[in-house]
This record gives sequence, C-alpha cells and structure tokens, in this order.
Amino acid sequence: MGALVILPFLTWVAAAQPVERIICPEGPYHIAPFSLSVDDSVRTLETSGVAAEPETVKITHATVEFSFMRGWAVFHRDTRVLEWDATAQYDHNSAIGYPGPHPRAWYAGTARCEVK
Repeated sequence: MGALVILPFLTWVAAAQPVERIICPEGPYHIAPFSLSVDDSVRTLETSGVAAEPETVKITHATVEFSFMRGWAVFHRDTRVLEWDATAQYDHNSAIGYPGPHPRAWYAGTARCEVK
C-alpha cells in the first residue's frame, strides 16, 4: 500500500527538472538560434537575444510567458512551440517615421523548439 503512495511521487520527482533548456531555430526578431532557460523550482527565466521583463514572467506546467520591449512571447510546453509578437515595435517605428526594411508580419511568428 505504501508503494502506491511513493511511486507517483518518485515519478513526479524524476520528471521534474530544475532547469529546462529550450532551443528554438528562431525567436523574436528572427534571432537564430533563440534559447530559454527555465528554472521551475524558483520560477526564473533567462533568454538569449531579448531581455525578458522580470515582472512579466509567468511559468506554469503548460506555458512559459514573458514580455520584452514592445513584444511578448509564449512557449507552449505540450507542443514545444514558441510564438511571439513584436508588432508593437513595427507600429512604434512607423509612428516615428521609420517603418524599417521588413513588413509588419515579419514581427510575429512561431517556431517549433527542442527541449534539452
């Protein structure tokens, strides 16, 4: 009877990794490669290429969400897909008279990632 209680706990402990490294072929602004390091134990996130605004980081069993300057990103853990939207950057650039070399659609996207 005690084994029934212990086994699910041991399975959960074995499945939980303190730091999850996520490598994406590209990320916001098409930064390639783009990586996330997620520490579930203390709910922290490190990113490459864009600075996640610490007060916006939300880490759950299903997603890792964060905002960065004029944009946001969500990593879906079940599908391993990162989606991002930085169209506010395009809108800002257009408002100040510099729309830049890329169309607005370039500022949003998705990428299938690998979890290490």
